[in-house]
This record gives sequence, structure tokens and C-alpha cells, in this order.
Amino acid sequence: MRELLIGTKTAQPDSERPITCEYKILIQDIDTAVTCEAYGIQVTLLETGEYGRFSNLTVDSARITQLGDLLYRNAVTPCTLRDILEDWI
Repeated sequence: MRELLIGTKTAQPDSERPITCEYKILIQDIDTAVTCEAYGIQVTLLETGEYGRFSNLTVDSARITQLGDLLYRNAVTPCTLRDILEDWI
């Protein structure tokens, strides 16, 4: 499995305890009659190492890129990632 970094983002930068999350697209090769890739998402809270990881969400690279951008822009944390993905799917 490969990982593609979307970016890191600090939420609540003016508070006493800002949090920084790292956003990645997960890329897994699928070996079938036609080789393709399945994409997932990982969000890691850098201060604690806590992460949310979901593989095989889609085979559409444009769709996973849009999802990654949405998560990044809205500073989604690992603990809320599952709820966001349930709505997205």
C-alpha cells in the first residue's frame, strides 16, 4: 500500500491546545483480470498519534481527491472521520 500526502493542517491555532492533523490518500493495487487501484483515507492527529484509517472506499481517483480536499479544508479529526465517511458514502 502506498500513501499520498494531501497536507497537514492546524486547527484552533489561537487556543492553548492547537491540534495538527495529517491527511493522506491510501492507494492499494487490486490484482484482478484488469489491474486497478482502490483508494482510502487516513487522518492522523500528530500530537497523540491517534488515527482514523479507511481503505477501499472507491476506485475513482477524482472522487478520493475531492474527499481528501474536503476533509483537509474542514479540518476533520480522526474521531469524526467515520461520521463524515458514512455521509459521503
